[in-house]
Amino acid sequence: MPARLTLLLIALTATVLLALPGVALADSFDPDPGSILAPSAPSPPPSIPNQSQEGDTLDGYEGAWDSGTILTYKWLRCESDKSTCVATGDTDLSYTLASADVGKIVKLRVTGTNGLDSRQADSNEIGPIVQAPVPPSPPTAPPSITGTAQENEVLTGDRGAWDATAVSFTYEWFRCDLATCETTGDTDLSHTLTADDVGKTIKLRVTGRSATNGTTEADSDSFGPIAPAPPGPTPTPTPATSPPASTGPPATTSPPPAKQSKPAPTLKRLSPFPLLVIGGRVSGSVTVFSSVSLNRMPRGATVRISCTGRSCPFARSATTLRKGSKMTLVSLQRSLSAGTVITITVRKGKTLGKYTRLRIRRGTAPARVDRCVRPGSSKPVACK
Repeated sequence: MPARLTLLLIALTATVLLALPGVALADSFDPDPGSILAPSAPSPPPSIPNQSQEGDTLDGYEGAWDSGTILTYKWLRCESDKSTCVATGDTDLSYTLASADVGKIVKLRVTGTNGLDSRQADSNEIGPIVQAPVPPSPPTAPPSITGTAQENEVLTGDRGAWDATAVSFTYEWFRCDLATCETTGDTDLSHTLTADDVGKTIKLRVTGRSATNGTTEADSDSFGPIAPAPPGPTPTPTPATSPPASTGPPATTSPPPAKQSKPAPTLKRLSPFPLLVIGGRVSGSVTVFSSVSLNRMPRGATVRISCTGRSCPFARSATTLRKGSKMTLVSLQRSLSAGTVITITVRKGKTLGKYTRLRIRRGTAPARVDRCVRPGSSKPVACK
C-alpha cells in the first residue's frame, strides 16, 4: 500500500475515535510511563529495610519482574530535600551505609532490560541517615577491686581512669570458674561475697558510654579465689571432775607430729598482666568491633587468636610484640555474626598467660570469659 494512503487511513481512524462519544484517544495508550516494549513494572516493587544508621548493612529486594528480565542495581544517595541524587558506586543488592551517607536519603534503583527496552523502578527511601555511635576511649588504667577474698566480706570496685569521651558508666559484677562467668546481679561499685562465690574468682566490668551512645567495656583483673567464712567460736566445754592422782607409771610421751611436705611452688602470672579492651556496638545478630586492643603487654609476649564461625576473618593467627606495650588487633575490628567464638591467649616464658574467650550473641553484648593459661596447655585455669 502506498505510504501516502497509509497515513490517510491512520488520520481517518484517529478522527473517528475522537468523534465517538465516551471514547478518549488516551485510553489506547499504556498508562505506565515508558515504552510499551519495556518490561512490566515489578509487582511488588523493589524495597530496602528501614535501617538508617551509619555502618548498617542494607540487603535490598529487587522486586518481582517479568521472567527473563535482566536486572542491574544502583544505590543512590540523595539530599534530605530529595532535590538531587548521586550514585554511591555500589552495584549489587547489598550496601553498607557509609559516613558520606550521614544526613542523606538512600534508596535502591533497579533497572530491568528485556532486549528490546528497559524500565527503572525505585525502592522506598530511608533516612536521613544518622551517624554511628562513637565509643569512648579505653581507660588508661583498668578497673580494680579491693577487699578481702572471703565469704561475707564487702568488695569495693574502682572504675579506672577514663577520659572525657566517657560521659556515663554502668557496672556489673561476675563470679567465674574455670570455663564460664555468670553475673552476680550487683550493678554498683560494691559487692558482698556470698556462699555462691566461694571457690570462684570475681571480676568487675565497667561500661563507659559516650555522648553519641557508643560503649566501651573494660574488665578488672580476676580477684580470688574466694575462701569460705571462718568457723564460729568453739563453745567452752564444761570442766569435768578431776580423777584421783594416778599412782601408776608415767604416761608415755607422744611422738612429734610428722613433718609436712612443702607445697609445690605456684607459677607467677605474666607481668604486667595484659588487659583486653573492646569498643563497639550490637546491631541485631551482628556485633561491630570498632576497636580491639591488648594494653599493658610485656615485650616479647606472643598473642595467639583462634576463631570459629562463618564471619571469622581467619581460623588461627599468631604474632609477637616486638616493641611498645600495646597491640591493636586490627583483624578483629569488623562485623561478627552471632555464634562466632574468638579465643585470645597471651604467653611469655614459664608464667601463667592471659586467656580470653568471646562468644558473639544476638541482640546483646558478647559473652566474655577471662582466665589464665599454663605454659604448654590450652586449658584455662583460675588466676592465682
